[in-house]
Amino acid sequence: MEEPTVCELRFKRESDAIRLKVCRLWSHDDCETLFETDGSFSEICLPFWRALRDLQWRFSAEEFSMRWGRPFPLSGMERLTTKLGRQPC
Repeated sequence: MEEPTVCELRFKRESDAIRLKVCRLWSHDDCETLFETDGSFSEICLPFWRALRDLQWRFSAEEFSMRWGRPFPLSGMERLTTKLGRQPC
């Protein structure tokens, strides 16, 4: 039997750019980089914001909790929305 694959998205601000790294986790401190790219805050973060906003509105709070086993991260979404609103496009 094989454990399910766990991937982690790592965002890192580097000057005026954002680096996105997608890693497959093998253990707590061991990972394999699957994908890595750089771009502006809007280029990297805006697509994630759009997908999260769509997910938020697609399901009721109860249905989201049932499907995902946790509530939608409203406060995190609000912080991301605020940060995106302050960034030049």
